[in-house]
Amino acid sequence: MSEDFLAWVWKHQQFKNIQLFTTEGHQIKIIDPGMINSDSGPDYFNSRIIIDGIEWIGNVEIHNKSSEWYTHRHHKDPAYDNVILHLIYKNDQPCFDSKNRMIPALELKELIDPNTYSKYKRLVDPMKVISCKEQLHLINKVNITSWMDRLLVERLSVKVQRIEELHNSGIRSSADMLYHLLARNFGFGVNNEPFSMLARTLHFNILQKHVDSPFQMESLLFGQSGLINHGYNDIYEKQLLKEYDHFRTKYDLEPMNNKVWKFMRMRPLNFPTIRLSQLAALLAKIDQLNNHVLYEHEFDQLKSNLMVKASPYWNERYRFGEAGLHVSKELGKESVFNIIINSICPFLFWMGKTSSNNVLIDKAFRYARSCPPENNKITRLWNKSSILIQDGGDSQSAFHLVSNYCSKKKCLNCAWGTEILANKWKG
Repeated sequence: MSEDFLAWVWKHQQFKNIQLFTTEGHQIKIIDPGMINSDSGPDYFNSRIIIDGIEWIGNVEIHNKSSEWYTHRHHKDPAYDNVILHLIYKNDQPCFDSKNRMIPALELKELIDPNTYSKYKRLVDPMKVISCKEQLHLINKVNITSWMDRLLVERLSVKVQRIEELHNSGIRSSADMLYHLLARNFGFGVNNEPFSMLARTLHFNILQKHVDSPFQMESLLFGQSGLINHGYNDIYEKQLLKEYDHFRTKYDLEPMNNKVWKFMRMRPLNFPTIRLSQLAALLAKIDQLNNHVLYEHEFDQLKSNLMVKASPYWNERYRFGEAGLHVSKELGKESVFNIIINSICPFLFWMGKTSSNNVLIDKAFRYARSCPPENNKITRLWNKSSILIQDGGDSQSAFHLVSNYCSKKKCLNCAWGTEILANKWKG
């Protein structure tokens, strides 16, 4: 019997019988099951129960067998002396705390509806990613929406953790923070880490001094990336290298090892060379973008600001010195929406949280929901279900749900799973 399931039974009071008794025959009434404890110690704290007319306030510990109390050595740990009830599936021996006091026990073996446990087993079926897919129509529509909103908050909170790390490392200005987020985002998955490394080694205050010169911005980014080749005869490449050598001495820079960059098995438009040039164009207006994100509210204008082009040199190239057909290297709409979802929205959410500014928090949600839905293997899992992925916010919610609940079979922590389990299973 799963302890997670036993905890769910306790939290939602899913007992067959109304009258409950301890293993010693004392009547129990549950006033408040308490709050789940995600840290070390007993499973529930601040529980309130009445045993034979006497009210107790304390903790509840959950085990499959009562003997696990001793297996886990709780009888030696004073942290468990405030346990007022031992919730167990099977009672195989009485238990005592470190002060040799017997712990009242509630055995659930005969109190759990077998059909409910059968439904739970079907929910956590390891052979299916989304086991409840055919049951989602049973869920109240209000609960569908509220859980999707909650999942979006959780998803943004996860993304904010990286921003917190950057803040703790000493990055203070909002424009500098946005620089680091955008730089990493321009890796578009495969090259995220090299782009982050580039931002860490090429400080924002250096780039800010050269925003009026696209050529100097490119020389700094390409030179620091290590992607400029010393042996080629390409004129533009030589010019970039010459300019970077000057900045390298002036700012005491040490270029990256170019081996960290990945070119294999990706579309040429996503080559780091193209992305670096596009990033240079965007960083040239970083202050304008920062002000727009924080103080303006036009979503279409934000998209327009992000839709930058690589410099003209790259119209015929994907790598230095390799000329080809003329193709303008503009950042596509899909990439723009990717940046809004993965950088702009978490940035706004973090700024709103740290400054208690609900306007910025609301803007983060609005911008996410202004983006079109993503089409990927996660969102396609919800096809032919009653869940509609209507916008970018829904895509993020669906991703978080699958990654953190469905794939880990945490159905008892999911609002939909809990509701389905409490209802009649169909099909």
